Amino acid sequence: MIKDSMQPIWISIPLMIGILMTSGCGNDETAAQTPGAAPPPTYVRVGPIVQKMIRPELKVVATLHPRRTSIVASGANGVVEEYIPDAGMYVEEGTILSTLRMRSTDLGIAQERAILKEREEQLKSLEAGSRPQEIEEAQAKLMAFQIARRVADQKFTRVEELFKKNAINKDERDDAQERSEAAEHLYAASKAAFDLVKQGPRQEDIEQARARVLAQKENIDYLLSERDKRITKAPFDGVIVETHSFVGQWLGQGDPIITLARMDLMVVIANVDQSMLQYITLGDKVNIQVPGTEQKQWEGQIASIVSQSNWESGSRLFPIRILVENKFQEVEGRKIPILKEGMHAEVVFRGPEVEAVLVHKDALVRTSGGKAIFVYEPTPDDPKNGTVKQYQIETDIGEKEMIRIYTPGEDLTGGQVVLEGAERLRPFQNVAILPENPTAESPASEAGPTGQDSATDINPANSPEEATSKETTDVTKEASPELEASTSAK
Repeated sequence: MIKDSMQPIWISIPLMIGILMTSGCGNDETAAQTPGAAPPPTYVRVGPIVQKMIRPELKVVATLHPRRTSIVASGANGVVEEYIPDAGMYVEEGTILSTLRMRSTDLGIAQERAILKEREEQLKSLEAGSRPQEIEEAQAKLMAFQIARRVADQKFTRVEELFKKNAINKDERDDAQERSEAAEHLYAASKAAFDLVKQGPRQEDIEQARARVLAQKENIDYLLSERDKRITKAPFDGVIVETHSFVGQWLGQGDPIITLARMDLMVVIANVDQSMLQYITLGDKVNIQVPGTEQKQWEGQIASIVSQSNWESGSRLFPIRILVENKFQEVEGRKIPILKEGMHAEVVFRGPEVEAVLVHKDALVRTSGGKAIFVYEPTPDDPKNGTVKQYQIETDIGEKEMIRIYTPGEDLTGGQVVLEGAERLRPFQNVAILPENPTAESPASEAGPTGQDSATDINPANSPEEATSKETTDVTKEASPELEASTSAK
């Protein structure tokens, strides 16, 4: 009984296998007899290849720096008695930043000033000459010695006459002669003293006194200069970016007090590759974009091209220094620069006007051999369908979104280049141009952003996987009566 019930099942299984084999062979024969259909075209977008006069634009990321930065240091040794600076503060030239203790310095200056006063008075005394009373005194002495000389001469004359008459001895005559000669010398000395008093001090003495006064003044100036070293002032208008000291700290000569940055004029440093230096002209105006500022666009001027790169580390970038005038805003009485050190900026360099062949930057494709583009070549009867041809190119900076290209030996001007969908193209591949404004039902709307895989989306029935699935479904439908019979027998 059991054997009879299983017999229909064993009969149906070979029958099903035979049907499947017959269906498969029939399809293979049909496929062999059908000629091979060409794959559907890949949908792409194209753009023009243009030739025109341009000023090449080069955009470079740069950094802002103050034009001048100074580490202001102490000029003397001492303890900080007063300290004013704070980071971020704007100070003007001459503003006192810190003061050291200077009592001993002030005492030394006071002492030297007293000595100067004494020497100045001595100079005045010499320059004034002899006083009238001194001259009168010297003159009176001169007259007295003159009278004494005359009396001595008269007395010697009388004694000489008496000696000739042998009225006196020789000793008395000699005494009278000596007194006469002594009176003569005393008169001469008195006259010389009178002349000195009348003429006043010697000119050499006056000059020496002047030199002593001058030396003392210079000594005081030196002490005052040393005192000024103990007071540190801002050397120029700027912003304090860092402080290094405070009240009570001992400072040695040369120790830093603050770091001061001059920010009225900023320097934008942009590193440019050596191949792009041909587009940089000294003195040119450039546009600078600084994110985070109300004024997005700034104008600068190329000040210098540094003629040294960091080649030892493998870099061939040359620093370009651009000057840009800064602006300040007042917040709670403080001046704050808008452009600050370390800000990110983008500099746009524009070269001289040249004639160039341009394509949109989206047309570039990177290959193992370098950069390439795919040029669209339409069919004669349908401009929306055609093939693509690959060209290896060299690029250079262009203008805005356009890139300058070089194709040695080929003139592509006026042609069309693939902008979207070029990543998976092959030379001479069939392509179709996407509509400009595709609708939701159109094939273009189902294509990806670059037009890739559009053939699969547009013609799903042509997919090998879909064809296999369809064949399997058909075979299953053909075998279904036997399956139903086996099921009922069971």
